[in-house]
Amino acid sequence: LGSELPLGNTSPRFGESPTVSKSNKSLYSSSYSSSTTSSWASKVLFFSILVSSAFAYFAVNNMHDAIRELETAEEIQNAEYEAARKVLGEALASRKAAQKKVDKLNREVNVLNHEIRADAEIGDLKGRRRYKAKKTIDKSKHQHDLVVEWLEDRQKALKEKTGNLQKHIQEMSRRQVIARYGDAPHRVKFTVGLKAPDQQRSFIVEMAHLDHMAHSVLTFLDMVRNKLWDNAAFAHEDSAEHVLMALPMNYQTGSYRKHYFKASGSSEVSFSEYSTHFPHLKYTLGFSGRGPEFYINTYDNTVSHGPGGQEYHDLPEDADPCFARVIEGKDVIDTMHSMTQSRSREFKHRYTHIVKVELL
Repeated sequence: LGSELPLGNTSPRFGESPTVSKSNKSLYSSSYSSSTTSSWASKVLFFSILVSSAFAYFAVNNMHDAIRELETAEEIQNAEYEAARKVLGEALASRKAAQKKVDKLNREVNVLNHEIRADAEIGDLKGRRRYKAKKTIDKSKHQHDLVVEWLEDRQKALKEKTGNLQKHIQEMSRRQVIARYGDAPHRVKFTVGLKAPDQQRSFIVEMAHLDHMAHSVLTFLDMVRNKLWDNAAFAHEDSAEHVLMALPMNYQTGSYRKHYFKASGSSEVSFSEYSTHFPHLKYTLGFSGRGPEFYINTYDNTVSHGPGGQEYHDLPEDADPCFARVIEGKDVIDTMHSMTQSRSREFKHRYTHIVKVELL
């Protein structure tokens, strides 16, 4: 500002009032208006910043309040959820206890109904037989005869129902075999390693007719389709020279793997299916009990593996299911049988490697 003032002696004398030129007056007024404008702009800017800060402060406070409300609502919701969960748990426990009581009462009612029915049937037997009351008749023996006859009738009825269920299973199995594997004949090829992996031989078996052994045939074909018998073994046991037993084991490790059969749903047959049209002749295949183990008959085992021949069955008239016969490669069976007769105790001689089993 001083650089713009005129040069020379412009200072007023002592006792004189300062004089200002017109140019200086305009210069002072413009300078004053400029400084006034800058001051107002600064004030407006400051006020704007202040207002913005106030709004921001209130906005942050409102946000904190909202967060606290949400946290409080979440805590209330969690508390209500835990309370509801506790109530639900107690209700389920009460329901379970009540269901146990109901089941117990139902069992007692079934027992009572059974006893009532038994008394009614025995009374009916008594009326049909028209026993004449005589003083010489032993009443206890008379009652015993009635009970025996009632039990025989019940056993006959149960046997008839069981037979009908077995026929139904066989018919369903027959349909499934045709749907999955086509029409007969159904054949399977075994590849085995005799004493060494490089000495592989094979033999072929043909399944029994579906009219006689449909359920057993379906069970075995499903095992083959799922490759459950690959890398298994035939055992050569001194005490079982009449058969070559196939074991569900890993040939390399010797570990059993029945759980694979159970997981596939093909672990065993539903009942001891047997037909006199397909007995346990030499070179036939049969399940041991209900499976999954099976064997190849190296002798005629019609009697020992037929009805009543094995003690592990549920009923004395049951038999091992015989479901296939060897049609090619009987010399391979004879070779494996000779290994059993040699009674060698080495691992590779005690077991024959089932390399693979495949559908043809």
